[in-house]
Amino acid sequence: NFAAIEIWAEGLSFFPRHGDLVLYLALSLARTGSPNRAFELLNSASGWLANIQDAWTLRARIYKDLWKLTGSSRALEQSLHEYERAAEKRKGADAYYPEVNVATLALLGGDEAKATEYAKKVTSHLTPLADRDYWEAGSLAEALLVLRRVEDARRQYARAMELDPLPPRRLTMRQ
Repeated sequence: NFAAIEIWAEGLSFFPRHGDLVLYLALSLARTGSPNRAFELLNSASGWLANIQDAWTLRARIYKDLWKLTGSSRALEQSLHEYERAAEKRKGADAYYPEVNVATLALLGGDEAKATEYAKKVTSHLTPLADRDYWEAGSLAEALLVLRRVEDARRQYARAMELDPLPPRRLTMRQ
C-alpha cells in the first residue's frame, strides 16, 4: 500500500480531478493507518466527488476502520450513516454492498431491528443473483449471518469460494 500511495499521488499530480485516483489514494491511506489523511483528501474533493457512488462507501469504510481501531461509538454511528446514504444513492440489487454493511454494523452496534431490516433487503436482492458473482454470494452469506441463519450462511460462503477460489483472505466478510 505504501508504494500504491506514491503511485496514486504521482498520478494526481498530473490528473488532479481524476475520481478513481482520489479514491484509490484515499483507500491506500486508510489501509496504511492514515484515516485522517484519507478524510482530508476526500473532503478536499467532496464537491466533485459527490456524485461518485464509491466515494460514499469509501467514507463509510474509513469510519468503520476508525471504529475498529478506537471503539468510538461516534465512528460507528458515522459509518452507519454514510453506508445508509450510499444505499440510498444505489437502488435495488446495486445497493447490496452498503446495505450489508449497514446490517452488520447495526447488529454490532446493538440495533437489532435495523440489522434485520437491511439484512432482509440484501437477501431479497441477492438470493436470485448469488450464483453468478463472488462478491454477491459473499454479501448474501454475511446477510444470512446477521439473520442468524448460520448453516445457510456457511453454504453461501462455500458457494462464494467456488465462484472465485482465491485464498480465504479474499473474503472480506471473514471478520
